[in-house]
Amino acid sequence: MRYVVWVSDIDECAASPSPCHVNATCTNTDGAFSCNCTDGFEGDGVNCTG
Repeated sequence: MRYVVWVSDIDECAASPSPCHVNATCTNTDGAFSCNCTDGFEGDGVNCTG
């Protein structure tokens, strides 16, 4: 017997609240997301200071 499971990608960036800092850009990827601080701010994207 053969099974096929299809799972759609969840857009974590569309979540409210965003998983990223207010001064960061969220980029949705297939199965994940990344956060990058915007210009003038530093950090890991979840925490940005500037």
